[in-house]
Amino acid sequence: MSRDFYPDTSSTETEQESITHNLKLEEKVKILSKELESTDLQQQSEIKEHHDIEEEIRSKSFILDKSTDALIVMNFQGRILYINDSAYRFLGLNSGYGIDVASEPFNELIPQIIANKNHIFEIQVTGKNGECFDLEINSHFDSLNGQSVIVSILRDISERKKIEQTIVHNETIIKALLNAAPESAFLFDNQGYLLTLNENAVIRLGTIPEQWINRHITQLFSKEVSLHRMKRIQEVVDTKKSVRFQDVRNGLYFENTIAPILNPDGNVYMVALFAHEITEHKLAQAQILKQKEELERSNKELEQFAYVASHDLQEPLRKITSFITLLERRYKGHLDETADRYIYYVVDGAMRMQGLINDLLTYSRVGRQDKEQTIFDCNVVLSHILRDLEPMIIENDARISVQELPEIYGNPVQMRQLLMNLISNAIKFRRPESPIIDIRCELSETEWIFSVRDNGIGIDHEYSERIFEMFQRLHTKEEYAGTGIGLAICKKIVEINGGRIWFESQPGFETVFYFSWPIKGGG
Repeated sequence: MSRDFYPDTSSTETEQESITHNLKLEEKVKILSKELESTDLQQQSEIKEHHDIEEEIRSKSFILDKSTDALIVMNFQGRILYINDSAYRFLGLNSGYGIDVASEPFNELIPQIIANKNHIFEIQVTGKNGECFDLEINSHFDSLNGQSVIVSILRDISERKKIEQTIVHNETIIKALLNAAPESAFLFDNQGYLLTLNENAVIRLGTIPEQWINRHITQLFSKEVSLHRMKRIQEVVDTKKSVRFQDVRNGLYFENTIAPILNPDGNVYMVALFAHEITEHKLAQAQILKQKEELERSNKELEQFAYVASHDLQEPLRKITSFITLLERRYKGHLDETADRYIYYVVDGAMRMQGLINDLLTYSRVGRQDKEQTIFDCNVVLSHILRDLEPMIIENDARISVQELPEIYGNPVQMRQLLMNLISNAIKFRRPESPIIDIRCELSETEWIFSVRDNGIGIDHEYSERIFEMFQRLHTKEEYAGTGIGLAICKKIVEINGGRIWFESQPGFETVFYFSWPIKGGG
């Protein structure tokens, strides 16, 4: 049985494919080997470059570590090449801390530095202890051993941010206060640039705020006004104290105030200027001053008239009184009863007229004579008065108690006249029982308060103004002698010296006269 033999060609083809595949693999291996060699060489080069950079930084680290600024050096891929001691402390890390760019605060910090390279920017980061703080980062390109790097200087501006927030808050409050002010108000910085102005200023000036904001004061007002204001602003900045002054602009009067506004460091960084128009007040003040001058002139003329009139009337009145008295002596009892009564009326009227003229003369002399002011002891003045009134005191069995009185500044003759009238009135207007009089003085904040208290007949309060007027009497001359000018003289003396006089009374029981005397001249 014969067999035919055919060669196995499929096996041969398989071997050929295997050889071809192996050759391709070998080629790929060669290519990969070359790539690996190239990569290895590149990595070695990079390692060497990094090593060289680190060596260069390390050689300067003694100086860099002494810097108070936090310093970080990194490449463009975000690898930190160097961080100095200040940065470690700044970021709350230990100097031996392994830098993990994926941990806080680097996970926030590094992407921002890469994104903002060659710029100054601000960022808020969270430290290792979880505390948030604000950073100002100044990044710029540099070259170390031919490799470009990013050098970043970090500064903590958290405190500055707090101050800025405080200032913004304060400025909001200040603006609200300016708008609440009834006068025109302006807010300038310490260099004279306008920051804001209130609604009243806008209305008065008839301007648009945007046209004024951020402009210098010299651009807002006339040269004369702006130079004066700038001088005042500088004075406030230097002294940290407010200044007040008045001026006239376009026929209007203004009361101006410039007040300092201090920053947290205690320095003036803004000033507030308030301008209050006082034209009406000034005109009213001028009118009052004019009226006062006219009144003073009128009073002087009246006083002069009273003095001349009373003085000139003395001589003819003395003659009338003299001849009427002579007539009474010679013919009294020689004529009928009616004639005697008429003569009595004439003599009595002449005597009372002479008393009135003498009192009027005394009143007109108050303030015209004895103008010398000095420091004197009221106790000495009172002792002289009591000695002069001794007969009256004995006759009325009056008891007078005196508290220690002060030394004051004024005219002792006027004080003598004042106290003499008040004490003699206290004795004269008595009840049946013996007069009891108490004299004392107390010190208030700006004046002495004298008081003369008696247990007399008292005064009804409906006469509180009338009793201080000239020749006003509450009783007939038969009940109590006098012309009714004593208290008018007291009031004039007190007012001349800048004081007040008043009384408190319980009719039928007691009266207390008070008068004030300003403390001045060392009194």
